[in-house]
Amino acid sequence: MEAIITTLSAYGWDLLEKTGEHMFISLAAILLGVSVAIPAGILLTRIPKVADRIISFVGVLQTVPSLAILAFLMPFLGVGILPAIIALFIYSVLPILRNTYTGVMEVDRNLKEAGRGMGMSNWETVRKIELPLALPVIMSGIRFATVYLIGWATLAAFIGGGGLGDLIFDGLNLYQPELIILGTIPATLLALLANGGLSLLEKKLTPVAMRGETAKKYRLRWHQRSFSRVVHCQVLVDPLNKRSESQRWIPLESEIWGYTLSHMIEHYTDLETELVTNLGSTMVLHQAMMQEEVDITATRYTGTDIAGVLNYEDITDPDEAMDIVQREFDEKFDQTWAESYGFDNSYTVSVTEEFAEREGIEHVDDLEPFADELNFGVDNAWVNRTGDGYAAFTETHFAFGDVYPMAIGLVYEAAASGNMDAVLGYSSDGRIAAYDLTVLEDDFFPPYDASPVVRNEVLDDHPEIEVILSKLSDTVTTEDMQEMNYMGDVELVGPSTIARNFLEEHNYFEDGEDE
Repeated sequence: MEAIITTLSAYGWDLLEKTGEHMFISLAAILLGVSVAIPAGILLTRIPKVADRIISFVGVLQTVPSLAILAFLMPFLGVGILPAIIALFIYSVLPILRNTYTGVMEVDRNLKEAGRGMGMSNWETVRKIELPLALPVIMSGIRFATVYLIGWATLAAFIGGGGLGDLIFDGLNLYQPELIILGTIPATLLALLANGGLSLLEKKLTPVAMRGETAKKYRLRWHQRSFSRVVHCQVLVDPLNKRSESQRWIPLESEIWGYTLSHMIEHYTDLETELVTNLGSTMVLHQAMMQEEVDITATRYTGTDIAGVLNYEDITDPDEAMDIVQREFDEKFDQTWAESYGFDNSYTVSVTEEFAEREGIEHVDDLEPFADELNFGVDNAWVNRTGDGYAAFTETHFAFGDVYPMAIGLVYEAAASGNMDAVLGYSSDGRIAAYDLTVLEDDFFPPYDASPVVRNEVLDDHPEIEVILSKLSDTVTTEDMQEMNYMGDVELVGPSTIARNFLEEHNYFEDGEDE
């Protein structure tokens, strides 16, 4: 509790700002959804033969992964709040559209005929009969969409849109549970308040004749029909939920080296391995090792752990950094930090080749004269890091005009599409070449030499693993690793295949096959 209070005092104004951004994104998306879905739902009641197909198609759109939608929208809408609102709007349409259609279709046909018999036009029938009677069902759809959109709005952080997702993802990246709680509680409260407020409004708008038992029967009949449509749609589109090889939003090299170690251990020993992927930030990996849930981490980086785990600052010499992590991890955590694979994956500031050539940009400091006018796209995990994060960067260099924290997979696309003037990436990332980016010279970031880390207890029980790790030390250059990442990120070769090809090409398997 004390940690939460301390964090609240430190992030108080940020919390208010992020809550305001979150409310704006959610409200804008739901208002856009209401303005489109309700008229569309009424229109579909006039063409019932195709209504189910159109509603099912909208349901298919909702199964597309959110990051895929953000990546698709970014070349057209840029980064920030706008693409986040449009993505959330897409997710809001189905429940409102379906409820509007169902609610209007459930209005008693005799009432509609009576209205027409009294000389009402089509619009008057909709306004005076259909909408008032269907309003409770429509409001139920709006309430459902609003509550879920408030939760989904955290995804705006992936594309620099702000909101409470910034605090949640900072907490995950820095392994600070109090930050996660600080971002989660307001989002939950907003959802509960929206649900309660819209529920009261729904009851108030319900015609007197539809309240009580009549309303229960009416809503039950609607729920039964809606459920059948949801089940049908889900069965139809379930294959689209499978993760495609192109959806890699984290650096691929951790998976490549995970498979490399797995192949080596299973080839040279009788041990079996199980890969655990997508654990996220270094702090999550570190906690998994400390809790003995993971025995070996395939890739750890000197600079990341020096700043994030050991809290050292201003270590720029690679040899000194390696000495520190090897000594400290052995003494403090009972873990062995092995020798480097030979490559480093440092943070780098990049711009497009066209921009670099036009302005004569070679070093990061060359950007300073017009930095106030530049948009800077950065990795979510970096922006609030201590030691080598954005605050330290501005002390050494300068501040950019606008900074957009986002998912690392979207950073390069943002630069290539012209939505970002400069981006922070990784030196061994294959997408640097794929998007024709130029890495600028800089000496700010600490060394990020990549190594495996093993719990000492595991090495005591299986000393042969240490021999295997020694075979892999100093074998791959940064350029080699960039090429391997390019194969995975651009040519879509699987990480297991990349790892096996590397081992076979370098004769790690004497017979070319696993035993």
